[in-house]
Amino acid sequence: ERARGGLPSMPGVDHVAYNVPDMAQAIGFFTEVLGCRVIGHQPPHPYSQEPGSTVETAVLRFDERIDFELLSFRYPGQDASMPDLRDAGGYHLALTVTDVAAAVASLRTRPGVTVREAPPLPNGRQRAFFTTPWGMHMQIITPIVTTPF
Repeated sequence: ERARGGLPSMPGVDHVAYNVPDMAQAIGFFTEVLGCRVIGHQPPHPYSQEPGSTVETAVLRFDERIDFELLSFRYPGQDASMPDLRDAGGYHLALTVTDVAAAVASLRTRPGVTVREAPPLPNGRQRAFFTTPWGMHMQIITPIVTTPF
């Protein structure tokens, strides 16, 4: 364990959560495209903190260290628009790939996925951005290459 500042007794990150508009579609994408497996799923149930609201949840295991929690909230007057990557509140999930061209080719076969290739970074890393069928932003990027001293 490395020394770092921050919250006392915090050894790491437990999971990353995303609010998705269609749980079945998101589970399908995370399992079929990203290779995750579902380790828990709760059908829609009342969200106790807001009257008239429901939430559906799923937890997907990516690997031994990373879990994704998918949430699908429903409530009166909900704004279902997705922020653009450049908007305040915008975000993306960056996935490491060893072959950007192969990953781009695979993504282009997926219905509803939009791919935007990007120039290499100054450090030589290759990358591309894509959006899921529901508009979630993701990036594929080659690993950081470290050189020995």
